[in-house]
Amino acid sequence: MVVALTTGIAIRLVSFQVYRVEEFRERAGRQQFGEELVPARRGAILDRFGRELALSVETHSLYAWPARIKDVGGTARTVAALLRLDEAAVRERLDREHGRPRVARGLAPDDVRAIRNAGLLDGDRPGFELEREISRAYPLGTLGAHVVGFAGVDLQGVAGIECVRQSLLQGEPERVRTLQDGLGHGFIERTLTPAEPHRDVVLSLDAVLQHVVERELDAAMRDTEAGAALAIMLDPRTGEILALANRPSPALDAYSRSTPEAQRNRALADRYEPGSTFKVFTAAALLDAGVVQPSTPFDCEMGKYRVADRTFTDHDPFGTLTFREVVEHSSNIGMIKASRPMPGGALEAAIRKFGFGAKTGIELPEDSGAVPDLSRDSAVQQASTTIGYGVSVTALQIASAMGAIANGGVLHPPRLVRGTLTGDGSWTGEPRPEPVAVVSPRTARLMASILEGVVERGTGKNAAVPGWRVAGKTGTARKHIEGVGYSREAYFASFVGFAPVDDPQVVVLVVIDSPRKGLYYGGQAAAPVFRRIMADTLARLRVPPSDGERVVSYPGGATEYARAAKATYLPEVR
Repeated sequence: MVVALTTGIAIRLVSFQVYRVEEFRERAGRQQFGEELVPARRGAILDRFGRELALSVETHSLYAWPARIKDVGGTARTVAALLRLDEAAVRERLDREHGRPRVARGLAPDDVRAIRNAGLLDGDRPGFELEREISRAYPLGTLGAHVVGFAGVDLQGVAGIECVRQSLLQGEPERVRTLQDGLGHGFIERTLTPAEPHRDVVLSLDAVLQHVVERELDAAMRDTEAGAALAIMLDPRTGEILALANRPSPALDAYSRSTPEAQRNRALADRYEPGSTFKVFTAAALLDAGVVQPSTPFDCEMGKYRVADRTFTDHDPFGTLTFREVVEHSSNIGMIKASRPMPGGALEAAIRKFGFGAKTGIELPEDSGAVPDLSRDSAVQQASTTIGYGVSVTALQIASAMGAIANGGVLHPPRLVRGTLTGDGSWTGEPRPEPVAVVSPRTARLMASILEGVVERGTGKNAAVPGWRVAGKTGTARKHIEGVGYSREAYFASFVGFAPVDDPQVVVLVVIDSPRKGLYYGGQAAAPVFRRIMADTLARLRVPPSDGERVVSYPGGATEYARAAKATYLPEVR
């Protein structure tokens, strides 16, 4: 019996050590070695001066080895108290018989110290272990939220620049070979494939001007009790967006819990009928075609005018107005009469040259809007389009088109990304879209003069900025409710303009959606917001006053914010 047993053991040993040695070597290798991907550190998103709008920070996750924990109830209470977690949820994880559940993630340094001080990591076979992770942080809070966007806990961008520049920001992960010892501890043995470095994305935004815009939108929301609001600021000489904001806005530290309304970038994604701000581009088209001159007179019929089966009205009864005065006082009837000699197809083509009916090419998702077919000779359709109804636009299209008027008739397509930086400071500029000439320089100068009159004498008086020459246009448009028609209670109140007229530096558009408190006209609800934004912006940019007076500072808050921002300034890349 003993001989047989000994012989059997010997045969098994020979089998293991000679005939099956490769099998067991391979099995041991699978148990001891593995491969993992180590994500590259995600790049930062910076404003045009290098201020960090989004960056990666080191955090830790806490994992448990339930089989090593003897007092599950007491341990669960301790961990829950230390990390401010639900005790029942912690216990549920610690009650598992197998595996290595994650108890908490995104732990701050104070949490890590508390875990260490509590002895939870002590011993040869501790019941817990910490794992280093990289998470996303937004040091300026919600500033620029709809542009910057959001990256989740897995560092995958889900909105904004975080999403559309995912590959540049994240780089490629490092592939490593891992070794696990007899106690179950993992180690990186060697690198198999090195990581491809990330790049920092530099935006055209100016964080200070973004703050100014958001501050004034917040004030407008309070003052008007509006349902929503937006503002865009751009440099007409380059098309670069200096600020873009929407209200409501998501909280970037709780993005997934924000409502779809707050997450939506309505400045780019929502189409609306602009109303009288669209008259700027109708007027420019008529002047450029030689159909009218600023002094051409029009009988505005004392406020009522019938086209086919439709009656058009003015906000006030006007008699005879020159074309300049038609724009200054925003007469629907005068604009409709002025456009009659121009063939519908030609007017449509001129409108499309400004970029309406097509996407701008901005780096974020956007709507194209829609321009009606005016070649079919519908008098009512053409009349409606000339005054901003029956045509749908995005706010970005309006701001961009006004940029062409400010820039001598040349439209620079809007853009948000200036370029990227590597860790060693190597700069790669973003390709610039080709500019487009939409009207002649003479037409642009005429329109600038007419729009300056809107602010000085017409519906835009509340947009005037003392010391600087300002040009702009008001807009008040009834909202179209799907299935109902045009509302008599809900309006888009807007103002778009630029300054200074003699050397335009910035274009600003403000749109207030459904103001419920105070007057709903663009000149009352939106123009004052434009004025406050423009005044602080001109001071911030140190633009010399048009009247030659020396302005030391403007009490708007930009300088105060710049001091408090604690930002690192980089040389601006041209």
